Amino acid sequence: QTNILNYLDALKANPQYTVLLAVRDDGAHSLNRAIQKKLSELGLTKYSHSNYRCSYYAVITPEGVSEEVSEEVLNRTGTLADGKQYSVLSQGGLSGAGGGAGRYLTCSIKIDGIEYAVKRIGMNFVVYDTEKSKVVDSVEFNTYMGLEAIRKDPSKSIRNAQTAQEQMNVASGSTAPSQQE
Repeated sequence: QTNILNYLDALKANPQYTVLLAVRDDGAHSLNRAIQKKLSELGLTKYSHSNYRCSYYAVITPEGVSEEVSEEVLNRTGTLADGKQYSVLSQGGLSGAGGGAGRYLTCSIKIDGIEYAVKRIGMNFVVYDTEKSKVVDSVEFNTYMGLEAIRKDPSKSIRNAQTAQEQMNVASGSTAPSQQE
């Protein structure tokens, strides 16, 4: 989906998903009542148009919702139902991170140490299918201006992490552990 309203409806229709959300710079400027209503239907009630340039994260699991909004940088770590570790980072424009300039701010959504967030301005979503134990979507909606959607292929995140590990092994002179017979 590239329409945020339809996307939020799809998330609501699939309660087996764990949804990790992180804002980079600002995610509130373009929030209207319709988007706010859809977020509320997912259990997200703390973030609104009045939170301009605030940091924000949310974690929606089949068991419930955790969310936080602040003028400070926000971090959260936890464990998914299948035992995989996750971390979420949000740097809103008011946090002072990066000197407050949007291009120097970031967000991050990692599962088992692999970065899945698109990391662009607005709301970054990573959707994890708890039944299949895999990331099924990564998308950013520019909720600062225009509501454009940009996707990241989750399988590329895994390949990039594997390539980086191989490069570190080569640089350090170590090799991958041999398999035992």
